[in-house]
Amino acid sequence: DFQVTLVRAGGDEKQGGDVKKFAHEMAKEACGEAKKLKAKSEATQKELDALKEKSAKDIDTLKTKHSKEVSDFTEKASKAVADLKERQNKDMASLKERSAQELSD
Repeated sequence: DFQVTLVRAGGDEKQGGDVKKFAHEMAKEACGEAKKLKAKSEATQKELDALKEKSAKDIDTLKTKHSKEVSDFTEKASKAVADLKERQNKDMASLKERSAQELSD
């Protein structure tokens, strides 16, 4: 025959016939704490998932914005090059015309 003593973290101590009841109470408390931790973990996971989703959306937004900026810049650059070529062609035509006029004079 032996004597069992259970001591809870808070300092409660039970011996003998109360041990079974006390152990059951401790198990219920542990189960309650586990449920709280699980709920907290699930809430944290939901927050993490929401942050991941937001980050993905932010990245897509930035990619779209960057892509549009690059597209706008390319379009402006192409227009500027076309305008320069047109001006160069006009200047060349004007020079040829003046040269031809000077030669005929």
